[in-house]
Amino acid sequence: MRIPKTSTIRKKIYGYAYKAGFTVIHNPNGTYSLFDIRMAYYTHKNVDMDTVVRVVVDELYAMKFRLEASLTVGA
Repeated sequence: MRIPKTSTIRKKIYGYAYKAGFTVIHNPNGTYSLFDIRMAYYTHKNVDMDTVVRVVVDELYAMKFRLEASLTVGA
């Protein structure tokens, strides 16, 4: 699994957030909220886009490392 650059993730934040298990909600006051699809609750409320991108990138890297770890356990 290859993680794209942060600038690419920022451009297509809604798609990458969905892959990471989140829904990005744009609030009327110009902030964003992250809703966790699997757990059905808000993980971050009223944050800026930088925080949203950081959380999504961190989750994508965590998914990558979990996948790699599961592949090497049986070897």
